[in-house]
Amino acid sequence: MDDDAPGDTEGDAEVEDISALSLKEVAAWESGRYNMCSYRSDMKRDYRNHRGRRSQGWLLVVASFVAIAGMPRLLAVAAAPVVSQDAGVAKDDRDRCKDSGKEKGKESDKRPRLVLKAQPPVAISPARVILTAEIVGGADDFQDYYCTGVQWDWGDDTKSESTTDCAPYEAGKSEIKRRFTVEHVFRRGGVYKVYFRLMRRDKIVAAATTSIQVRQGNQEF
Repeated sequence: MDDDAPGDTEGDAEVEDISALSLKEVAAWESGRYNMCSYRSDMKRDYRNHRGRRSQGWLLVVASFVAIAGMPRLLAVAAAPVVSQDAGVAKDDRDRCKDSGKEKGKESDKRPRLVLKAQPPVAISPARVILTAEIVGGADDFQDYYCTGVQWDWGDDTKSESTTDCAPYEAGKSEIKRRFTVEHVFRRGGVYKVYFRLMRRDKIVAAATTSIQVRQGNQEF
């Protein structure tokens, strides 16, 4: 038999000499070569399948990384309507706060201030002190201060009150009384804290305070 018999010798370590073999042995050898070729074909097919599965696996890994990397963007896109809605609510709250602040500012500009002064603030007993309560600024028709009662608390365990009869309130026409003056005698030495209150029935609508220092004189009543 020719030594160069056709056959797939790729990958063999060496080509065997089969010239001395019997027909039965040659058949067995050929069968072995066929089985080996079949085995190699199966190995190649398995390798290709394995590479295919590995490629699919890598594709899945890459796809997972892409999905994870793109997740923040997806979350941002998904959250955009919520953020937009929250921003809209926050803007509405700020607008309401601004409007409320403007209204309070307007009301504050309209609301007068109450100031109390004593003359003299320091005296010798028995001391005659003139106290003046004055409503400063604000609207002349400020309803809360219109036709109120007046209460003086002298800080010496005495009080005085007065009320006034007024016409019914008319916005833009009625005017508040802005100045209240009274004299009080402090007969003993001490520091007196005087309160002036505007009253509507039993409710205090405004109040102011000042302190008077009375030094002990030679004669005390």
